[in-house]
Amino acid sequence: MSIINDKDSLFELKSWLTLKEAAKALSGELDYKIKKSDVFRYALDQKLKLSVNFAGAVSGKFGYYQTEWTADGVMGITRFLLNQETYSGCLNSEAFELDSNSIPGSVGRQIIDHIEKRLRRLAAYPLPAEGGLIVNIPLMKHSEIADRFYQCYGTVFQIENVSYNEETEMLQSRTANGRTIDGSFVITTQELKRFIESVKDPLKKHGGNLMQNAPVTRKMQRRNNLDPAIDKAIEKAGNMKLADVYLELKELALDGEKPFTGTFSEKGALDYTNDDGEITALTKDALGKRLNKRL
Repeated sequence: MSIINDKDSLFELKSWLTLKEAAKALSGELDYKIKKSDVFRYALDQKLKLSVNFAGAVSGKFGYYQTEWTADGVMGITRFLLNQETYSGCLNSEAFELDSNSIPGSVGRQIIDHIEKRLRRLAAYPLPAEGGLIVNIPLMKHSEIADRFYQCYGTVFQIENVSYNEETEMLQSRTANGRTIDGSFVITTQELKRFIESVKDPLKKHGGNLMQNAPVTRKMQRRNNLDPAIDKAIEKAGNMKLADVYLELKELALDGEKPFTGTFSEKGALDYTNDDGEITALTKDALGKRLNKRL
């Protein structure tokens, strides 16, 4: 059941979700196990926009992107300009969209990259020291003067003195008066809806054929002689759930689908002939790992 259009769902009750809630919602919508580390990876790949939620007033400076245009409409250099006056207080929204642009002194992407790698148990760069966290806010500056000089302004806010505490798994911002305000990464429900629709839309256009529409984070994988049969099983199952794909693959094996031998080993493993001509077994766990690599 889709929870996007369910009036009683958390989508209708909340303006934002924790990353754990978002991973659970994505798993249900996309019929595949999505982990919190996957959510961070989508963000790093700029496919899903994260927000941050601080439990109190933060200190920082307003800034804006200034793009200069020539009189004939040619775009020039875009610069990030930061006001010198420090602002302390709560902004208009609890959830701030992280900016995707790389700005000197900004630590947001470094923190996300560190967390994602640690969740996957990979070698990670050390966490950065305190720095600025650049966020977009629901304010825009516009004026006739800007139009006259062919300039565009987009308002942002740099939260100052931000770090990440690995013990508490919380962001922390040290304010101008010395207080420490905790915060966390979240996702607005509107952004999660957009992401889900962007993934599902290609499936609708091709009649739901998953093999023609790999998930957005799928990477090129080395293929072997088992993959064509697994492709068929996924298409017959209509999803990538391990239990469903395994049953379809078992039926294909019984029907003589190559490279399966039609025999079964211990605990229901499917015997097949590998690329080296050797008889080996595909266990359910091994199939699960293969499916996971397709995400």
